[in-house]
Amino acid sequence: MREGDRVKLTEDFRDLGIEPITASPLYAQLFTYVSKQPTLINFFDALPPEKHQPALLMAAVRYLTMSNPDEDLSRLYATPDGRDVPQQIETAFFTFCDDYEYDLIRIMRNRMIQTNETNRCNALLLALMKIQRVTGRGLALIEVGASAG
Repeated sequence: MREGDRVKLTEDFRDLGIEPITASPLYAQLFTYVSKQPTLINFFDALPPEKHQPALLMAAVRYLTMSNPDEDLSRLYATPDGRDVPQQIETAFFTFCDDYEYDLIRIMRNRMIQTNETNRCNALLLALMKIQRVTGRGLALIEVGASAG
């Protein structure tokens, strides 16, 4: 990975660590932590540039913790409301990533993330709510494909 790309990726992790953006204290703390850990940023060296996405690492870790419930990180993810971040989460995250490095890179290389940004739909939501209110009927949406811009 080029140095400029490494700097940008580190900044992306740092920026996502701002809790109002991430909306999760747990992930805000983990994004900030990764931004300070060159060893974890180095995971992305094995990936093509289009895979240099902070959320991809978090998704891969989450996927593996669900498959390995006995791991310390898996147990720490199970906070009651997502607001109470265990103090040992950073150490457990680093250890988990180190132990599962090969699996994480494989998942990140072969998977994609899909983001559904609900704020993109605010105007549409208002129109749909008005239709529902006027008709007095229920409303259901079916997504038939990815948003292509």
